[in-house]
Amino acid sequence: MYAIYTRNLHITVVPEIEMPGHASAAIAAYPWLGSTDEKIKVPCTFGVKNSAFNVADPRTRTFLKDVLDEVMELFPSRIIHIGGDEVRQEQWNNSSEVRTFMKEKGLNSAAELQMWFTNHIASYLKSKGRIMMGWNDITGDKLHGYQSEVTIEAGNQLSEDAVVQFWTGNHDLLRKAAKRGYKIVNSYFKYTYLNFNHDRITPGLEYDFEPIPLEKAYAFNPIPEGFTMQEQKQIIGIGCQMWGEWIPQVEDMYRMIYPYWAAHAETGWTDNKRKNYNRFVRSMDYFLTRWIDKNYINSHNIGIKQHQ
Repeated sequence: MYAIYTRNLHITVVPEIEMPGHASAAIAAYPWLGSTDEKIKVPCTFGVKNSAFNVADPRTRTFLKDVLDEVMELFPSRIIHIGGDEVRQEQWNNSSEVRTFMKEKGLNSAAELQMWFTNHIASYLKSKGRIMMGWNDITGDKLHGYQSEVTIEAGNQLSEDAVVQFWTGNHDLLRKAAKRGYKIVNSYFKYTYLNFNHDRITPGLEYDFEPIPLEKAYAFNPIPEGFTMQEQKQIIGIGCQMWGEWIPQVEDMYRMIYPYWAAHAETGWTDNKRKNYNRFVRSMDYFLTRWIDKNYINSHNIGIKQHQ
């Protein structure tokens, strides 16, 4: 029924099941999935946690495939997102079981282990007629300060049919992925993270990132200048992300995503040369009225000016 509902709205839901990092909730429920013997509780704070699935254990890999099987029954999307981002690798490095597994597989680093696991899941999804997608951490590039400088051997590169969702790093890394032939969804966080506007909803909230003005969001060009025609073709879409750590009510979410969704939608569907911010702002009167009529927002908590 859910699939029929979304199909009738011309929407394809791409589910994301995080692995091998961002695994604390699953490991809290099933400690044997983890890379240590430690029993943990579900974290209730924002941030990158240390817990990672023990991908050296065949039971863990079977568990994750079982989860993906159930997800694929629910969602007909050809693309299945596995996350793959922000994996802290200390637990793998400190695990004798994981180190032994790496030696057996000829893997020289935890980064190569993550690449092996990512390709293992990509191969499984391919056998089911699906395509794997992940955040651009799956390319093996160094993106975070807690990562060590590692060169991944040529034989351990990312599966060629993976879809990369680019969220962080510089344009050189984006172009590198395009040159290697990966299809890319450009979700560069400095333009597309809707939750960065939270302080406009909750005054005084301390947050590390500056709010994104509407004009800046609208100005996002997912295909950077200087890309060759072939590299441009590798950019298959954009994403705008709404992370929910500090959203107590759905009404708060609506205030954060409107009218930004309209800006990102126009960016995704319009050639960059044809975009005009002033025209876009004028066109918002109709949509603001529509959103108010639908009770998504009300006239007291939304407006173009407050986002400029």
